[in-house]
Amino acid sequence: MANDIFTKALSMGPIDDEWSIEEQTDDQIIFKGAFGHAAVSADGKVTSKVSKYVEMLEAAIAGQELPVKPKAGRSQENKAIMPAMARKPNGGQMKPISGAVRDIQVAEMTFDDIRNFLCPAASDKDTFMFLKLCQARNLNPFCNEAYLIPYEDKKSGEIKCSMVVGKEAFMRKAEQHPNYRGFKAGLILSKGDDLIYREGSFQRKGETLEGGWCEVYRDDRNEPIRSEVSLAEYDKGFGLWGQGKKATMIRKVAVVSGHREAFPGDTSGMYGSEEMGIDPEKEITMREAHEEMLEAQR
Repeated sequence: MANDIFTKALSMGPIDDEWSIEEQTDDQIIFKGAFGHAAVSADGKVTSKVSKYVEMLEAAIAGQELPVKPKAGRSQENKAIMPAMARKPNGGQMKPISGAVRDIQVAEMTFDDIRNFLCPAASDKDTFMFLKLCQARNLNPFCNEAYLIPYEDKKSGEIKCSMVVGKEAFMRKAEQHPNYRGFKAGLILSKGDDLIYREGSFQRKGETLEGGWCEVYRDDRNEPIRSEVSLAEYDKGFGLWGQGKKATMIRKVAVVSGHREAFPGDTSGMYGSEEMGIDPEKEITMREAHEEMLEAQR
């Protein structure tokens, strides 16, 4: 029976341009499409947050006529999006249409959009790589899911860029997966010769913070995917790390690391800002970078 169900699901063909098999076992098949995931179990149950995927897979399993396949559009989840902005400079600065949020429209992000609005100081290579990262991983930099951060290299004095991803993007990717069942995370502390693994980010007096941990749960795994990270490896002493929030920061690193290991197909190549170790004092703001670029062109 299971083979018959899987055969019908597999014979349906691609639902959209990115439709493919991500995992296949004796118990289920997990498909990955342009709009998310879908799982077909051996008993014929279809699980997905995308209603069209459920509708089409259930029809295929039942031997019924398939509904119309979903088509990707400008506002679909698989597109990187940005506010539509006026392309004319205003005193060297770029200005939103009519200057009002209600006038902002959604459009596909382009190479020039990144250069003009996100990071004028970025090189062609960094701009192109950031664009492809956002498109490949469905990240919206205008919703703070991804950042292209310019900084001054201490050795060469050159302006370079780092591509970092917000913690929320990792969580959204996990929430979209049909096998995700949540996570636990906390601190690794020491007191004397004893190590303490505590959930959350609370630290008592007399305890030494050593690192962070995270366990990510999937219902298709017998054991949770566990990640442990060392404080010494990530604490550079600046930013929030140097403002008494080491416990909060190292837990975030563990959460990001754990979810990347649990869902490599969706998050490989993505790194959180807490992991990158860029000195905020050396970062160049968008306006400063834009002014420097305009000055160099004069």
